[in-house]
Amino acid sequence: MSQTIVEVTEAVTIRHDKFTFERDFESMALIPDEGTLIGRDGDVPIVTPYPNSLLVMPAPRRYRQRGMTAVRFGRLSDDTASNLRNLS
Repeated sequence: MSQTIVEVTEAVTIRHDKFTFERDFESMALIPDEGTLIGRDGDVPIVTPYPNSLLVMPAPRRYRQRGMTAVRFGRLSDDTASNLRNLS
């Protein structure tokens, strides 16, 4: 059985009283394009930092408060990404 290794690169901390996601995301949602808008912290857009960004543990609505983590960005490790490419 193979493992998937995800490198968490950044945590997005909510800084404003109003944080919203563009839509409901499940944990480990893969967003293919860099710069994709996933939410807004007040008027500040939150976008994916690189291609094939994984959204790790997006916060449910009840935890979207100033000072809390809204989401973590992750990417597949080089080994995992290479293994996935070899399967296609």
